[in-house]
Amino acid sequence: MSAQRTAAGIAIVVAATLILPGGVARAANVDNLYDEATLKYWQSRYSSGLNNNLENVLVPRLNAEERQRLAGVEIEVPLLVEGQEPFAYYTTGTPWVVTMSAASLKFFDDFCVAIAWLQANGYSIETASDYVSMVKYRTPAGVGGPYPLPLDALQIPGNALDDQRVNNIANRIFNEAIYFVLAHELGHALHRHPGYGGGVTRAEARANEAEADVFALDMMQRAEAEPTSMAFWFLMAGHMADGRGDFESESEYEKFLAESTHPLTGDRIAALADRLVAEADEFARNENQQAGSL
Repeated sequence: MSAQRTAAGIAIVVAATLILPGGVARAANVDNLYDEATLKYWQSRYSSGLNNNLENVLVPRLNAEERQRLAGVEIEVPLLVEGQEPFAYYTTGTPWVVTMSAASLKFFDDFCVAIAWLQANGYSIETASDYVSMVKYRTPAGVGGPYPLPLDALQIPGNALDDQRVNNIANRIFNEAIYFVLAHELGHALHRHPGYGGGVTRAEARANEAEADVFALDMMQRAEAEPTSMAFWFLMAGHMADGRGDFESESEYEKFLAESTHPLTGDRIAALADRLVAEADEFARNENQQAGSL
């Protein structure tokens, strides 16, 4: 893959998030999108995959100081986190615990399968983003009942992953993107970020997010992970984020940005893109590598 293709892949997500910068917002609660049996099945699989990545991919690539600071960090995969779905990814300490819910992981997993099947079969991948926007802007009542599951709504076949092309694309996107998210959360633990409670200014919180992003990109380089898959995570998040069009005035939007702890702003995405463009050749060499499997 060329440096130009690396930059182009990020340009997709930059465009999307510049349209919809801001913090995650939804028209209705999506905590109950998946039933308990489904979440319990995936909880075990995701927990095993995340811990495997931590122990066998991330930790061996830490330097001595980083390994010491991250010693004892645990990963928890609850079924869901009420009021935070489908973006229940966060780090708390001490002791330091990275939380990534099964419901959030499953939502992105389904998004990846949809992207892969649509691409492999010659359809526009924009319909996957349309589903995410529907969840943001329409209530369950507005669609005639509970939200349809992503793959059902997009009429993706239940055996979609039997197609090796679809399976390869979906797994590649999911594994690489979630590796970035996991490394980002570990970055908070590494730098002992205090979260978003009292005493932490919005500017400090955003600086902490940027610092965690830098660590996540560093870890992707060390693992020889190809980075553009993370663009799809930001693409999904961008379509659920509050943007200027969600506010009646510029002043209301600016107030929202001032009060948000870690909005998905164009500045954050631009910083990621600038790093990838500056080191495009280095990242391009990682095209055929994988960070690990979940």
